[in-house]
Amino acid sequence: MSASDLMLTFLANVSGYDVKYVGGLNPFTIKVDGEDIFIYIKNLSPAQLSNGNPDVWRIQLPMRDDFEKIKESDKLFLLLGYDAENKVYTTWNPYWCKQRLNVG
Repeated sequence: MSASDLMLTFLANVSGYDVKYVGGLNPFTIKVDGEDIFIYIKNLSPAQLSNGNPDVWRIQLPMRDDFEKIKESDKLFLLLGYDAENKVYTTWNPYWCKQRLNVG
């Protein structure tokens, strides 16, 4: 799915909750209970580890200028992986993910 499709799918899934779109396009910002949260969504891909386990999935974070603003902010950052086949999201520890932004 494209970046805009991932964002629109996420926003459709949270409609009906007190979530407001603030701006941006993957990464984008939402507001929940008055607090801004940065969201970045990527399609999941097989990790292809040497042990051949087909149940391990990952996403790769690109280097992006707009991640610097997120990394320097005190706001929460949620990294979501999307599995379109099963229509589910996965996430990782927000603290660790934020530290890894723009790190090779």
